[in-house]
Amino acid sequence: MRTVLFALCIAAVTGCLDDRSLDLNRIELTQDLFPDTFDMPVTLRLANVAIEAEAKMVVDGNTRTIKISRDGVPIEDEIYIVTRESVSIKSLGTGEAFDPPLVLFKMPLNIGDTYEWKGKIDFAGPSVESSASVVTSKDTPDLPTGPRETVRVAVELKIDDGSPQPAVRKLNFWFAEGVGPIRRDFGNQLRTPR
Repeated sequence: MRTVLFALCIAAVTGCLDDRSLDLNRIELTQDLFPDTFDMPVTLRLANVAIEAEAKMVVDGNTRTIKISRDGVPIEDEIYIVTRESVSIKSLGTGEAFDPPLVLFKMPLNIGDTYEWKGKIDFAGPSVESSASVVTSKDTPDLPTGPRETVRVAVELKIDDGSPQPAVRKLNFWFAEGVGPIRRDFGNQLRTPR
């Protein structure tokens, strides 16, 4: 028993034990939920087709592009804008781009924060007036790599497509500490780690 206590004391004094754990109720730094690196095998589900692929991030200033490819062949790019103040999505990788970028969360982030967005969505050609409601929450999705505590960002887009009622589209993002956007679901397009 003394040996175990002695070893724990030595580890604590020398810094071998990391007692830092992220409080997902309040997050101070974008770096905690969106680090500078992202490299993992993923499954990309497009409609009912599952594609095993690789996801790697390229950083260019505040722009972070998650490039998804299979055997070196590009499939799609997710483009985020990451600053000290916020994380936004600029392009979904499906040809849809937000102008201005859609804010997913601001810092400091408190679970339950909500945001409103107004702008245009460019559908690889025509731009359409749109708005969005964004809500943050805590979630522990059961991923293929195991359950993981995350911050979930739920976006409800309202797209003014000329019909009597705006078209509604739901986007969901899950951000894991030290990993970044570990999962995203755009309705008929899902990316998860494998």
